Amino acid sequence: MKGKILIADPDFETGELLRTWLSEAGFEPAYLSEGQDALREAVRTVPDVIILNADMSRTEGGSDAEAYELRRRLRRIPETAAIPFIFLWQNKDVPLQLKGLRMGGDDYVRKPLEKEALFRALENVTEGAARAGNFYSRSEFGGDLAQTNLYDLMQIAEMNSKTGYFVIKNTRGENVGSMCFLEGRLVRSTAHEDLEGEEAFYALLEYCQGYFEFHEGKTDCPEQIRLGNTEIFTKACRLLEEEKILKDRVPNPDVLLEIAIRQIPPELVTAVGKENLQKVLSMIYKKQTVREIISGIYGKSGMSRLTATSVLLHLMDAGLLTIREETPLPGGSAGAEPPVDKSLENTFKDFRRRGVTGILTILSGEGKGGTTRAALFFQDGQPVHAYHGKTRGKKAVYRIFSEKNTTLHFKPQPVVIHRTLDESPEQLLEEGSREAEAFLRLKKDLFDNTVAVHTPTMNEASIIRNIPDMEYVLSLAHQYDSLREIIEASQLTDLQTYRYMIYMDKIGVIALETRGRKKSEDFLTTELPKITLADNKL
Repeated sequence: MKGKILIADPDFETGELLRTWLSEAGFEPAYLSEGQDALREAVRTVPDVIILNADMSRTEGGSDAEAYELRRRLRRIPETAAIPFIFLWQNKDVPLQLKGLRMGGDDYVRKPLEKEALFRALENVTEGAARAGNFYSRSEFGGDLAQTNLYDLMQIAEMNSKTGYFVIKNTRGENVGSMCFLEGRLVRSTAHEDLEGEEAFYALLEYCQGYFEFHEGKTDCPEQIRLGNTEIFTKACRLLEEEKILKDRVPNPDVLLEIAIRQIPPELVTAVGKENLQKVLSMIYKKQTVREIISGIYGKSGMSRLTATSVLLHLMDAGLLTIREETPLPGGSAGAEPPVDKSLENTFKDFRRRGVTGILTILSGEGKGGTTRAALFFQDGQPVHAYHGKTRGKKAVYRIFSEKNTTLHFKPQPVVIHRTLDESPEQLLEEGSREAEAFLRLKKDLFDNTVAVHTPTMNEASIIRNIPDMEYVLSLAHQYDSLREIIEASQLTDLQTYRYMIYMDKIGVIALETRGRKKSEDFLTTELPKITLADNKL
């Protein structure tokens, strides 16, 4: 036999049909018509899968919530927590509860039943349960969010009655949040240092890429989340659907909203919460765009982006908000490409705040007739790629910072490109300002220096071997004749390459020789930050 399957449906014909199909396929089915009987049978026999009518209202004393309550109670019992469910649904419109449960590892099939759909759902839930079961005896584990998302983590914790916490990390390995479980139930979550509880969990749903770690054991964290896992799944599903609706309704997020009606219905306050409503309305009063409201919600409101989106949609559905016809930014029209500040520093900060996605082109010379030499690619306000001539990545960003007499031109569009930048905008700005200043001086004074390579002593060779980047720069010195050519060929930033060259010049491994003039020793020693060697790093 392939496994035991418990069927609970008040309709006898449906139950018999399922029992016939499953028996013919090699399963061991058992059919009951009452939900309470199914609960007792599940505890007694612990089936591999439960097929349950989502509407048990036709049973004696039953209701349409009985199916979800049966699932909740079995999830609370360690022996039955790992049983996956397939719900049967009669009507055309699928309720959010079922959509949410599908996100959490269960599934549903619509009536009238189709054999292929049933067995496809059966395969999905059994495979999911098997994956979750692999973590039953593991107290410490981790993985990639691209392969195991937050819903999978919830399923692992719930089906294995885990007590402990998940640490969620971004693609750079930085901690961005956590989820704490008590016997499989989510009881606490944190995100972005300022979000807690449900809002933190909804914020963490944005991380489709990154990493996770699980650590088993009881924690002292207070219980913040009162909703059960099923309710969390249901609400998350609703918020994600509302996000899609708002995107369809407001395709250009860089527009302003205005309040059309001052009287707010009491039922709206109840639906979205008074505090959430006040926070979003205050941002509308401050003439912030839809993108700014949704992206700028962190750090000041204790609200996730999904909740902010939901509040905006509720306000629009109630007729309280309308979209302004005029442009939210001077110098353009609604839906036009947003202008950018001439200062790259301000542009970086503005794009980060607004969560901009698109390409910032840097034109050399005045006006839009200039030549395109460089570009920065942004994804949700984060720089992800850059080029400057033939250079790529961080080196290109720092060269862009050194450009003068340029025109910036931004085009909002989806960005699908190999990522070459992992640094935050703040880090790029801080390091780039120093790099750009030094790069300008290097380009004017020292690029024409020729390079002569000497045979290093054993001590010098040992130092260089222990610093891979310096060894890499030395290999370039063997290939090229001038400092300019070495800096151009290097994959390191200009200042990094230059520092290694100066250090090797100081210890005698190379000699920087000027063409027709004396080398400026004062410039080498005073114009750049002091060079020191510690722990095999410059």
